[in-house]
Parts: sequence; C-alpha cells; structure tokens
Amino acid sequence: MDLYIEEHIYQVRIYDTDRRKIDDSMNDPEKDATSEIWEWCEETFGEWHGRWYHEYLEVEDADVYCFKNDEDRNWFVLRWS
Repeated sequence: MDLYIEEHIYQVRIYDTDRRKIDDSMNDPEKDATSEIWEWCEETFGEWHGRWYHEYLEVEDADVYCFKNDEDRNWFVLRWS
C-alpha cells in the first residue's frame, strides 16, 4: 500500500489562451508569461517548491501553479486574472 500526501493542494491552471492574454498585457516583449509569472511567484512566495511550485501538463497544454495554502492561491489569481 502506498500513502500519498499532497502538500500543494491549491492549484491554478493557465491554458494557452490565458498565456496569450498575459503576454499581450506585458510591457516587455522579451519575456513570456511563464517566466514573468515564475519571477513574480519567487518574489512573492519565496523559492520554488517551498510554498509553491510549477509544473507543465503537456496533455492539456497547461501550466499548473500549486500552492500550500488557499491565501497564496487567491493572491496569485488576483494578480494574474
């Protein structure tokens, strides 16, 4: 028997259409949405895999941002929606 405990249960999925909207709203054409979001998360929540982490789901073509608590996820949604 395997016991699996997920610490980062609060998740947000950003699909291709969302990424394009974020790209269009950014001032720097050199950066893409994923790198901009990644930098913001590190500044706001600390290092990757602490309070948050990012993964890419190829099947859904979606970036998934996972958080340890609901407040961090809500702050993320407020910033990037």
